[in-house]
Amino acid sequence: MPANKFALLRYRIIDRCIRNRGSKAYPSKEDLRFACEEALYGSDGEHISMSTIDKDIWAMRNEGELGYYAPIKFSKEYGGYYYEDPEFTISEVPLNDDDLNAIQAAAETLYQFRDIPLFKQFDSAIEKIFDRMKISTSKVESKDSEVIQFERIGDYKGERVFYNPCTNHAQSTFKWN
Repeated sequence: MPANKFALLRYRIIDRCIRNRGSKAYPSKEDLRFACEEALYGSDGEHISMSTIDKDIWAMRNEGELGYYAPIKFSKEYGGYYYEDPEFTISEVPLNDDDLNAIQAAAETLYQFRDIPLFKQFDSAIEKIFDRMKISTSKVESKDSEVIQFERIGDYKGERVFYNPCTNHAQSTFKWN
């Protein structure tokens, strides 16, 4: 796994350079190093070593915890790197069955609380998850009724006191009755 926060950023930069079929279709190690330096440090003069780029390419190819298994190859003819599969990108790493099941369970849990005002802000995100994973909301509703029945509540006292992660503090107004 990457030892510092910039490793994942370098992986994305390397991925973008290798996928770029424009002016530099087969970027050399030096091209990758320069692109990473420019993107991360700009003109501040910070440098990335060639061994760091070597380690990044190795990690993208082999590191199991990253899960990329990038098909990066070196072309002697063009003197640079390319993806053996031209459609590959680390941005679209496939999920395994356990990952899909965990996402589905989380989406189903969030769906159960869709009527609570605190969770209404996540409606579009939840719908996107259901669309992408092709989960039917009717399947979720029938599953709820078979196992657990959740109480559906509308407005309730104190609804605005809940912690708001977007503002990093509790909502300020409270209904006293």
